[in-house]
Amino acid sequence: MRGGGGLSAWVILLVAVMLAALAVQCVTSLVTETATLDELQFIGRGISHLMIGTAVWGPFLIGDHHAPLPFMFSAAPLLFTRGIQYPPCEAEWLHSGIWRFGRYFFFDLNMGRAEGMVNRCRCMTVLFSLLLALLVFHFARKLHGTGAGLFALFLQVFSPTVLAFSRYAVDPVYTAFFILLAVCAFHDYMRNPTARTLVFAGAAFGLAQLAKFSATLLIPCFVVLAAMDNVREGGSRGLVGRLGGLALVFALGYLVVWAGYGFTTGSLSDVRIAEHFIGGRGAEWEFPDAARLSPAMFHPGRIPLVPYVRGLWELWRHNRMGHPAFLMGEVSRNGWWYYYIVAFCIKSPIPLLALLAMTVLLHRKFERGERPGDAYLIVPLCVTFGISLMSRQALGLRHIFVTYPLLHIYLSGVVTVRPSGAAARVLLRLCLAALCAWYLRGTVRIRPHYLAYFNEFIGGPKNGYKYLVDSNLDWGQDLKGVKGYMAEHHIDHILFEHAGFSAFARYYGIDYERLSDRLSRARSPEEAHIKGVVMVSATARADLWDPERRLYNWISRYEPVDSIGYSILVYRF
Repeated sequence: MRGGGGLSAWVILLVAVMLAALAVQCVTSLVTETATLDELQFIGRGISHLMIGTAVWGPFLIGDHHAPLPFMFSAAPLLFTRGIQYPPCEAEWLHSGIWRFGRYFFFDLNMGRAEGMVNRCRCMTVLFSLLLALLVFHFARKLHGTGAGLFALFLQVFSPTVLAFSRYAVDPVYTAFFILLAVCAFHDYMRNPTARTLVFAGAAFGLAQLAKFSATLLIPCFVVLAAMDNVREGGSRGLVGRLGGLALVFALGYLVVWAGYGFTTGSLSDVRIAEHFIGGRGAEWEFPDAARLSPAMFHPGRIPLVPYVRGLWELWRHNRMGHPAFLMGEVSRNGWWYYYIVAFCIKSPIPLLALLAMTVLLHRKFERGERPGDAYLIVPLCVTFGISLMSRQALGLRHIFVTYPLLHIYLSGVVTVRPSGAAARVLLRLCLAALCAWYLRGTVRIRPHYLAYFNEFIGGPKNGYKYLVDSNLDWGQDLKGVKGYMAEHHIDHILFEHAGFSAFARYYGIDYERLSDRLSRARSPEEAHIKGVVMVSATARADLWDPERRLYNWISRYEPVDSIGYSILVYRF
């Protein structure tokens, strides 16, 4: 039965229980982890947008390839927090660059409160994760019925990947929510083309663009979906009418985008200005800081959406340049076409992959035969994975995070299967129950280290550092665990190399010497006289930024004796 009527009291209770489970898992685990590498600049960018408004669209966003909406939502709780110290003059807001500003805002001005501030901002992400879970339930119920909605909600609430990014003040959850909202709204418009559904579809499309520049992929998705609907319905509404509706959705959407940028205007000559600026200075990875020192480069103009177009240009330029990444012991600046396929296969629970195989095999046995609504899930999934094969930015599973809620909704349709024969029906239900139990067990066992989840294909999270790093495993979140480990094992001093912030290491009272400093002062690791306890985070071990990979070539010869949160490896010499 498709969703359409009201919800029974039991269904409402089950939804409430699962949402509560999601909130409890997120809140009780987020307080155990240190601020990740990207959170401080994300929050810093957001608070600057909220405090000084359109002044940031010029100098603050030059060379930036991130859309603003998630950052503003992330930083919003700080507006209601008393006692926070802000930069005293506008120059310190605008001319320091996002990374430097984030460190200055938290470590120089608010170090004593930095941890609490970050946790407040993380709670906003938890709120949006709850909204995303509700949207997953709603869309699955609309497509496949109430039972499927509950099943999709279960998959969403207990997904280790969803839980991992639902606890940090970063953008994957916000992006997934607004993209899924846009897909759901466009589905409603295609099924019931009224003024109300048109406005909602356009607004949702615009919000998705403000959440992530890669949401431009919705444009080809919507075009394909509209064409598929037209073919399936035999042109009953007419191709011209569908194209006109699409144009209105996109027009309304970009009007929302312009409003999101404060209706600012500019000159198209500014679009490529960051590339020219850094090209003359030869500091390609310093462009966010260096370029913002010269706000006078901007030209007046009356063209709308220039900051948005500049962001798209910078996203394309960044992808063209590539970015150092790690996969299965190798480092590449150009990525691997199969990177996201490998990441998805080893970081997704095996029961989820089994459900995917089962759903594909049983597709023809779905209730009521063909399910046209599934195209609104399959097309975005295929486009997202297709584009990932061409990407040179192998930066982590978070960049295709939206595939998980889409996949959960698609897989929920398996509960509508009605095999012929009582034995087949019982067998199917037993298989689903066993997969759900396995799925739940894996998530419970990894708590609270959800970011470090790896499935049994590679031996679980203890082997994750051999395959993936950065936001797949080690984002600098386990510094608290280092201090606790040292206290538990009566360790006073360590050699340490990590991917987090040294200011937080000092804040937690970790007494350490940088391993890279010790190695750089010696002609060989043997001359460095390394003894005692050595801790190396997985991302630092990968040596992404050292062409010779000296640390990796040395430390990879040894096996760690322990780990902290699976992301920090412990060695004893």
